[in-house]
Amino acid sequence: MKTDKAKMKIKFNDGSEIYLEDFFNSNYLRFNSFAFHYLSDKNECEDIVQDVFITFWEQKKVFPNLTSVKAYFYTSIRNMCLNQIKHDQVKQKYIQESQYKIESTDFFWEGVIRKEANGIIYDEINKLPPMEKKVLLLS
Repeated sequence: MKTDKAKMKIKFNDGSEIYLEDFFNSNYLRFNSFAFHYLSDKNECEDIVQDVFITFWEQKKVFPNLTSVKAYFYTSIRNMCLNQIKHDQVKQKYIQESQYKIESTDFFWEGVIRKEANGIIYDEINKLPPMEKKVLLLS
């Protein structure tokens, strides 16, 4: 376990390093609280903060100092929260449009006509000889 922790370091331009695990443990709640400022879903906030940590680790950047690392996290968390808000707005708009469509009389009659027409077509197909019926059903 000690070797895994040793590999996970944040490096600074001056040659100093800190462990990512220590940085995570000391800032995780602070970053979640910051994300909660934008989003009211605790689970979404946790997911976003964890995603930022993963992205940070994958990039393996070198930063000038600890303040720059924190700025990176706050900026990344804010941007991901804003993206989530935009995504939620698009979802909500789609739900509202879908609900309006589903509740409309045209949607109702369109469904009734489609089902009745399909029923009539399949009734007629079932009257055909077996090979013709098979050809039509496979097509």
